[in-house]
Amino acid sequence: MTLLESSLATFLGGYWCLSAYCQRKSIGEKAIRAFDPFGVIPYWNFFAPTPGIWDYSLLYRDRLQSGGHTAWREIQLCTPRTAVDWLWNPGKREKKALFDIITALMQSAQDVKPDHLVLSVPYIVLLDYVSSVPRPYAAEATQFLLMAEEPGTGKEPFVMFNSHEHPL
Repeated sequence: MTLLESSLATFLGGYWCLSAYCQRKSIGEKAIRAFDPFGVIPYWNFFAPTPGIWDYSLLYRDRLQSGGHTAWREIQLCTPRTAVDWLWNPGKREKKALFDIITALMQSAQDVKPDHLVLSVPYIVLLDYVSSVPRPYAAEATQFLLMAEEPGTGKEPFVMFNSHEHPL
């Protein structure tokens, strides 16, 4: 092993040990981070401080040209995991983005007047997503519905948000 290789191995090993040590909250961790103004030592947060407790369902229905409505149809937010998802999971970012949009819409629904909610970015993005779902029939308008369920409690899912009908 050359001097350069051993120096690099020592540096990376020290960096790893320092990073691992700083994951525990302590006086020493605070002192080390005080000398890290650029944030080089990472925070490894594998779990959120307050994890999500709801499972969301996104449903939509369409108003047909005849004036009737279709049945509510669910857009799958979660799909069953496969053995290779850790290596190749191209749909992961789309599902995560959709989940984040739903969460942002629920947050906006608490902070914004209902009339102004239809102008919020999460509402418009979610409406655009629902409107882009392929339909095998001619529809005039669409409407979406968000439901939530607290898994493991046996409680029935409940409606969190019901949109207006929007022309397609």
